[in-house]
Amino acid sequence: MSEEFGDLFTFRQVDFADANALDAALVDLKFADIAHLGAQAGVRYSIDNPRAYVQSNLVGHLNLLEVARERQVPMVYASSSSVYGGNKDLPFRVEDRVDHPMSLYAATKKADELMSETYAHLYRIPLTGLRFFTVYGPWG
Repeated sequence: MSEEFGDLFTFRQVDFADANALDAALVDLKFADIAHLGAQAGVRYSIDNPRAYVQSNLVGHLNLLEVARERQVPMVYASSSSVYGGNKDLPFRVEDRVDHPMSLYAATKKADELMSETYAHLYRIPLTGLRFFTVYGPWG
């Protein structure tokens, strides 16, 4: 499925964990940046279906890192506040240790950050991970 939204955005529905399908979907597109927000989200479901997390969050993320490398374009991607694990120091800081994930979901998001750091170093590509938080309550 492909939809055009003016000159600034093109939507292509594709499983980004399928490298061949992703390459085919992007072959005719030119772009200067990647905003990668795709993932299998949620902590609880990762206990019941770990393969979905590995496929989407690890394989899919690697595939988009490869697109960024091949095209030499910067990428912003979704990480998660779950990488902070059992850290009790508040507020969380980027400098906090995140070596003890409390779920497979958190482990995959931390692995995404590590892969991205490696790609940024090896291929000099600007890669930025955003550690999203679930927001709720009266101020959410």
